[in-house]
Amino acid sequence: MEQLLQLQRLKATTLAGVTVLAVAPDPPEKSRELIEKVRSSKDVVLTHRFLSDPELKATDAYGIRNSGAKKPIPHPTTVLVDRDGREVWRFTETDYKKRPTDDEIRAAVRKLQPAK
Repeated sequence: MEQLLQLQRLKATTLAGVTVLAVAPDPPEKSRELIEKVRSSKDVVLTHRFLSDPELKATDAYGIRNSGAKKPIPHPTTVLVDRDGREVWRFTETDYKKRPTDDEIRAAVRKLQPAK
């Protein structure tokens, strides 16, 4: 949830105009519950797009399946894709508590902007 809140906060500045797609192995109902929980407990409306990936097709396409987990889940990953669909940056961590910092995300987003 903290990663989703971080990205929502950054949408006001660094991620303005960037589409955030949150992919989860959960069914859509779980994502709706999470969105409502964030709204009611944090008073934040998540404007991300959510994709349910219970068969882990997106997870496997990015090669981030956590094969050591008790049930099949992805490693926490943040991916930045340009308008042409090319991956320009990725942060994957086996420790679900470690996420990219605001500065790391800002630096990655700068890669999308044309050089001046």
